[in-house]
Amino acid sequence: MIQTTGHSRLQEISRHRACTVPIWWQLPETETLKLPPRFLKHSQEFFDGLGIRDVSKQLILATLIHESYYNSALTANLLGEEAVHGTAGFRSVRTKLEFLGDAVLNSVLTTYLVETSGNGPIGNISKAVHHLRSNQAMGVVGLGPLKLADRILCDPDLKSQKPTTKKPHWHAPAVENLMSDTVETIIGGVFVERGIGVASTLVLDKLLPLLQQHARSTTGDPVSLLQELIVAHANCFPEYRIERLPILRSRVFKAEVYLGKQLLGTGRGDNHKKAKREAAQQGLDFMTSLKS
Repeated sequence: MIQTTGHSRLQEISRHRACTVPIWWQLPETETLKLPPRFLKHSQEFFDGLGIRDVSKQLILATLIHESYYNSALTANLLGEEAVHGTAGFRSVRTKLEFLGDAVLNSVLTTYLVETSGNGPIGNISKAVHHLRSNQAMGVVGLGPLKLADRILCDPDLKSQKPTTKKPHWHAPAVENLMSDTVETIIGGVFVERGIGVASTLVLDKLLPLLQQHARSTTGDPVSLLQELIVAHANCFPEYRIERLPILRSRVFKAEVYLGKQLLGTGRGDNHKKAKREAAQQGLDFMTSLKS
């Protein structure tokens, strides 16, 4: 009931938004900022693929340019003085869109699960919402199916070069947060510009199937569950060290999982995967014992 009321409130705000452009929905002048060729065209095609056509330039700039891109432009003196003074406003807009997107996502998913779960325990609904909209799930969907890494303009320092290839490689801890935040920002931007109906359709028709697919692939997988737990609480990733044991005429692997220098668990198996899963399960048990 609470969530449904919240969803109704979003509808009320959305109807008001249709006839009132919010004052804060203003970006700094970007004409002095050099954008990559065809960036706006490719961004329009991206939103077309989400089923949202003819989006404004305002929406593209607010959702697909990360504030770090402005910071790097400032460092390189690529922005005029008038745009420099507007970068704080840009950060404010993006932060508000991310906040709105998070609220819309939570409301739409919760309402959908309440309406489709029958008489199931409310605790299960809460867990399902948390799992679907986890930072890891949103990050994987943003990086994979949505290919946001190819869409976002950000500080080049967020990318590094692998020694063995010339293709850019995104640092895992940073990219997961960036992808997740950008997905929420897109939802928030669509809500502001098109209303709760279009934003709900985006969540239910485009994002929910991808989030459910990720949830099915990770349910019961201790490796994924441990990673999600550690990222949520420590904002970093577990480290696995796997070796084959020198046992004659036997194929045995040993895996250890660490959080920094702290050993969380060990495992053995006749292949890398089994050893890693056992170590991750021990790590989960250890982390759970600390929380209890």
